[in-house]
Amino acid sequence: MASENNGIYKQLVGEFHGLMSDPFSLTGNEDFSLAGEMPDVSSDGVENRAQGLKSFSNRLGGVLQDPQKTANLSFDHRLDLELARDWSNAVYLGDMATVEGIPMHTVKPDSLQGFLDQISAVLDRDPRDKGLVVDDLISRLRGLGKYLESGLERIDRPVKIWAKREIDAGEGFDDAVKGIRIFAEETGYRNMPKLNAALEWAAFNADTYLADLRAMPTRSELSIGPEATEQLFRSKGILLSPGEIHAMAMEHLLELKESVDKLKADIVKKYGLKPDLSIQDVSNYLKDKFPSPAGKVVEFARGLSRRSEEFAYENGLVRKLDNASVEVRSTPSYLQPGIPIAAVYTPGAFCSGVRKSVFFITEFDGVERDLNQLNTPTIAPHELVPGHHYQLTRATEHPSPVRAWIHAMDLAEGWTTRVAEQEMSARGFIGNPELFLEEMYEAMVNEMRLPTRVCFVLANLTGDRTYFNNNLGIPVTSADMLDASTELYRGVTGFSEKRGRRDVELFCSLGTYGALYLVGNVLFRQMEDRAKVKQGNKFRLPDFWEAILQEGNMPLSYVDRALQYKGVL
Repeated sequence: MASENNGIYKQLVGEFHGLMSDPFSLTGNEDFSLAGEMPDVSSDGVENRAQGLKSFSNRLGGVLQDPQKTANLSFDHRLDLELARDWSNAVYLGDMATVEGIPMHTVKPDSLQGFLDQISAVLDRDPRDKGLVVDDLISRLRGLGKYLESGLERIDRPVKIWAKREIDAGEGFDDAVKGIRIFAEETGYRNMPKLNAALEWAAFNADTYLADLRAMPTRSELSIGPEATEQLFRSKGILLSPGEIHAMAMEHLLELKESVDKLKADIVKKYGLKPDLSIQDVSNYLKDKFPSPAGKVVEFARGLSRRSEEFAYENGLVRKLDNASVEVRSTPSYLQPGIPIAAVYTPGAFCSGVRKSVFFITEFDGVERDLNQLNTPTIAPHELVPGHHYQLTRATEHPSPVRAWIHAMDLAEGWTTRVAEQEMSARGFIGNPELFLEEMYEAMVNEMRLPTRVCFVLANLTGDRTYFNNNLGIPVTSADMLDASTELYRGVTGFSEKRGRRDVELFCSLGTYGALYLVGNVLFRQMEDRAKVKQGNKFRLPDFWEAILQEGNMPLSYVDRALQYKGVL
């Protein structure tokens, strides 16, 4: 019976892997076996895959309720199957939840973004012979026209903000072409005329696609409604209702404001500012006073990234990584729509070589103010060590073929905000000791972005404007949902118009993601508190984090169950 159940596990996990796999998702995860092929983004292709995932999720639910088929499954194998069931439904909802009565995939153009996103992985990480790498790129470039045409044919009056993001990504296509050409020249590719012809043909098709997309009438509504929103959260392992998440955000925002007000009084006194200045006014004053070195933002962040890594290891927060590397560089234009200011591209789940992360910084007019001397010491460890690079690199060590496909953002952002931001600061990591007060203030003000994102993400997902309500007395008067979101976000954080709008546009395009920074952070702290009660004097925080890391990528509700089963909680 045990052998038979193990066979059922392997069969179902294999089906899940097949359903999740397409040429781009494999490339992004550093499996280059289909690097010359294109996914089917036609209406039939997207809907057939979605329905396959939904059918699989339902069938797997039946298997999990059958004692004969699951009696001898190990705890971890059963957890994997439950996770595969729920995640399949989450991916289904991501395509098929309806906006104004029609499936989301028909109003969300993202074909060109999908193509451009995988180029960085190919150029940076494909370990195969470089001539073969370029040949596969040529194959994709030649197929781009048909691929984009199929993607556009399924679109019916796209949501305005989603069309804008696709167009913005497309405006970086020339940068992507340049990157491919430079890569081929530097690696000695022998048939440059063949590559140049493919690049020119691809550029023509991209221009045609973008012109057709610009000409399309758009819609402003992007809500999937309250019921689908709650289903989407639950399928991603978030067991709280949208109302409970909003209440959590308001409680956290009020606590933060009390702490920020105390720090603000000290800063007002130190710099002789007017006592009636708002939190945002003081934050703006500090950003103007302490920008990053002009024209050297990337270099500045690179130095802080090295320091944060050394600090995390020397202070025993996490054990040192092996076979891993990081790089800090400017964001290429074709990636900028998805990176308002900074983000890290971490190792793929199927990486077989050095586990590499690239920390991209988007340089724009005024970036020195937004990525300044006071907040970069928080952002650098958040993105690299002990943050995203560390946690997601460790996740590649887990053997589960299910967890390899899971993007558990409550875990990822809970880890970064709790470990890389809050605990690094508590342990004494600081950019400039002379600016300790100012850095603490900016860290607290930046943390206020987390509950604010919850508000506008929930409002836009559900279509319910009451989620804009806040306990700071910040009025939201704009009729347009995105304008209202930006109004609230800037009112709380003090971000510039450009930074605030880019953040809002990004997180209103990523489903539940923007709400999971706060949810993950709060759940992390709750789990820590429970572990302290369970373990008493034996509790050691780095050991608890290590236990979490050893579970790979799962939503925190799953991690919680695993740690209970293993006696940690």
